[in-house]
Amino acid sequence: MHRLVLAALIVLCSTASAPGKPTLHELSQEPSARLSIRLFVRSAISEVELTRARRSAWKIFADAGVDAQFLLCDMRERPIPARCDQAFAPGEISVQIMARDIREDGALGYALPGAESSPGRYVRIFDDGVRALAKQHRLQHGDVLGHVLSHEIGHLLLGVGRHTKRGLMRADWSLTDLARMGREGLWFSTGQARRIRAALVGVSAAD
Repeated sequence: MHRLVLAALIVLCSTASAPGKPTLHELSQEPSARLSIRLFVRSAISEVELTRARRSAWKIFADAGVDAQFLLCDMRERPIPARCDQAFAPGEISVQIMARDIREDGALGYALPGAESSPGRYVRIFDDGVRALAKQHRLQHGDVLGHVLSHEIGHLLLGVGRHTKRGLMRADWSLTDLARMGREGLWFSTGQARRIRAALVGVSAAD
């Protein structure tokens, strides 16, 4: 199966569809925490796929009571957008979407832990592996990427070694998990959502 580790942040104004249950936003409920993600794109991913990935990740975090806002930094553009060179805000997460796994261990991505007193900031995702997994199981590339993104960011907020026996934070997604991903999606558990909100509120309070 496929090993995972995740990360997240993006301002999303798209109406692209993605599988999943209604979110807090769609139910007009106010999220209790906010997450900022600076998304650096270095792989050959289309705008449609990238929009779908952001939409998928946004829904996953919204369901957990978190407003995930993405700042898109397309590193294939020249010149690089000036906003992408600005200093990171406290708690802002950096996600690098790269083509290949530089570690060549088959992981779809990984999260770098932070200091003991604060969550980590950095996530890397390897898009060639994500695309291959989507193709193998006849899933939308953007949906799989959005789940990997959420999984890795989840590690930053829950703990890098924190995997579960089922659901989004499972170390190796089963065939059942992948089938669900293509239908209703995978989600953080109630307990995970509570800890994620607490971690984000703690970062905000320390600003």
